[in-house]
Amino acid sequence: MEEEAARPATNRMGAWREATVAAAEGMDRLHRALADAALGGQKFKETTEQTTRAFREEIQAATTLAGAVKENEMAEMEAAQEAGLISQEEYATQRLEIEMRYLAKKRELQEREEMTEILILRRQGELAEMRQPELTAAAESGQLKKAKALEDLGSLDKEGINERKKSTAAALEEWERKLKTPELIEQFAAIGTGKTQLDAERWMQSNASKTGYYNTSGSNYYMQWDALKRGATGAESEWKQLPGAEAQRKVAADRASEEAERAMKKAVENQSFITETGRDVADRRSRFDTRHQANRETLGLEQDTLSRRAEAAAMKSPTGKLVSAVAESERILQLGGRISVHQQGEIRTVIEMLNRAHVAQGEVVLKGLGSLHGDVDVITKKLAAVVHKIDQQGKQLRNQASPQ
Repeated sequence: MEEEAARPATNRMGAWREATVAAAEGMDRLHRALADAALGGQKFKETTEQTTRAFREEIQAATTLAGAVKENEMAEMEAAQEAGLISQEEYATQRLEIEMRYLAKKRELQEREEMTEILILRRQGELAEMRQPELTAAAESGQLKKAKALEDLGSLDKEGINERKKSTAAALEEWERKLKTPELIEQFAAIGTGKTQLDAERWMQSNASKTGYYNTSGSNYYMQWDALKRGATGAESEWKQLPGAEAQRKVAADRASEEAERAMKKAVENQSFITETGRDVADRRSRFDTRHQANRETLGLEQDTLSRRAEAAAMKSPTGKLVSAVAESERILQLGGRISVHQQGEIRTVIEMLNRAHVAQGEVVLKGLGSLHGDVDVITKKLAAVVHKIDQQGKQLRNQASPQ
């Protein structure tokens, strides 16, 4: 009967415990969610993307500027050609030179963009590596805290608390039943727990006239009742506090588990970032080195093409044709042949032009040109060099003679 009567209270206690735990868990999740939302922050990847995007915009602006410079140089050269200041051959050569200079600038900017991205990624990887020990330590600490919190939750002696409540209450009830003196029980309740035997005796004597009952052994019985009553009251208090204690430990265990999970996730994500970034940097650097080598070879070919174009243009100019003819006349003379008076005049003209160009020993230079044979490229380069010196001097003289 007593157990049946106690069941409604036990059921209410269980429901109260579940409600308390659920409320505490929900409030804790809400507080953590608000804290996470307030923190915000940027991750490595987001920072890297923003930095790279800003630099790409700078490179794009530099590329646009290079294109504008090219168009300006083209317009200036076309105006010079229309004014008759440069020949058709010079126009074609300079046009090619401008185009190639623009393409070389674009390649340079592309390489700069790629290398800067590589350096940015590498730095982000280095920063992540610096953070990894701290994140790993935090993850390990989180796992230890999680284990401790779960241990604390598991160590909560719910069955022992319930058993102590039942046994102490039963012991008090059995003692009171055996005492068979309700008047003493009422006096003990009026005195209250925690009094000394002397205090209890004095109370009973002073209240004997009011209660109409006095027992000479009452104070002895009081001390027995007080011990049992305090034990039962303490056990009941512990039992009532059980839902709150269980809720606190469960919330602490859940929090520790979630914090350990977050710390482990951060450590794993950071390590993955390090690995992926290292692989990305290696791949980008390999492609950059290949492209850089190809660009160097392209630049060499373009410079050779410009040189050949310049030489061809020089040899097609009036001075070039004259120098070529003189070189041929010198070759005929060196082979023992004879040349015309016109050819002799051309030789003298070229010697004078060489002297004006400050080329020492012009006659020796001409004899050297006449002795050239074999590789056509070598012959052309030598002849073009002489033409270049002559034309350069001629331009200086024209500039000096023109009105300021």
